[in-house]
Amino acid sequence: MVATKRKKRYKDYARDYLQDALDELAKRHGLAYAKLYIRDQKTKRGTCSTKKNIGLNRKLIKMPREIIEYVICHELAHLKEMNHSKRFWAVVEELYPDYKSAVAWVKRYGGSLQ
Repeated sequence: MVATKRKKRYKDYARDYLQDALDELAKRHGLAYAKLYIRDQKTKRGTCSTKKNIGLNRKLIKMPREIIEYVICHELAHLKEMNHSKRFWAVVEELYPDYKSAVAWVKRYGGSLQ
C-alpha cells in the first residue's frame, strides 16, 4: 500500500514538473503542442506525434535539468520537422544551442532509464 502511494506521488510530481518545463520552453520558443502524455518507458525519453502530442518519460526527472530541457527541446523541434534530418538538427540547435553536449551526456549516461 505504501509503495503504491509513493509511486503515485512520484508520477504526480513528474507530471507537474515536466508539464511546467514543457509549457515554459514551448512559450519561450513560440511553439504550440496539443497534449502532453507522461509515460513510463524503459528506453524512450520522449516522443512527438503528427497530431502535435508530446510524450515524455516520467523517469526524466531523475536526469539533470539541462538534459530534461534538451529532451523537451528535441521533441518541440519535431513540431517543425518530423524527422532527424539536417534541418531538424538545425531547429534543435536554435532551441537548445548546446545540444551536442546534451547528446553526448545521453549517450554516456542515459542509455536505459531506471
